[in-house]
Amino acid sequence: MNRYLKLIIPLFSIMAISCSQSKKSEKLIESDIGKSNQLDINLGETESFDPYFRVEKYVALEVIKEAYFADIDKLIIHKDIIYIMDALVKKKVFAFDINGDFIRSYGAIGDAPGEYQKLTDFEVVENGDVQILDRQQKKIHIYNEMGDFKISKSTDFRAEAFKILDDGYLFSLVPYSMGSDLNPKLIKTDLEFNVLQSFFNYSIDFKDLKGDFNILKDAGDLVL
Repeated sequence: MNRYLKLIIPLFSIMAISCSQSKKSEKLIESDIGKSNQLDINLGETESFDPYFRVEKYVALEVIKEAYFADIDKLIIHKDIIYIMDALVKKKVFAFDINGDFIRSYGAIGDAPGEYQKLTDFEVVENGDVQILDRQQKKIHIYNEMGDFKISKSTDFRAEAFKILDDGYLFSLVPYSMGSDLNPKLIKTDLEFNVLQSFFNYSIDFKDLKGDFNILKDAGDLVL
């Protein structure tokens, strides 16, 4: 029996692109897998972005019952571990080593401590902790590197995506998650989820697109 998924994950070296009128650089700096370098190009003169992506290697992921997933809603590579979120079907975060061997999964649907109702995003911190966002319960559940549940932290708002900063968090909110008078799309908080700034209000007639994951992405020193 084939131990590997037919869908093989390509790992890229990616050059982050910034809009500029300057000519593209003549020399590209090689980057590590999962890392990016910034490159100024003239978008008006660029017909294809293919030259700025290079496949470093392909990783065939191990197929065992515990590692089955249907969709890749988010992928993070951290310290040679591949983390994959399947938010709608298996509703878990899966971890594989850089050779594709399954390590463990994080979280489960339920009402017990460390379980969640609606997984919409996750992040991995430097020490290996995995933080999972539960949109329904308005919580972040934190697990250690071994997958053991540590703590749940509640918020006063309903978010669908988040990004960990040095001094706090960025949250992408669902409409009217902070009450009828405040309707921001994005907020910045401190480490205890106290709101410091809000940005970009929703329009009055905007409808909540449930299941449309608005993942916040790193782009060098920026977050998209």
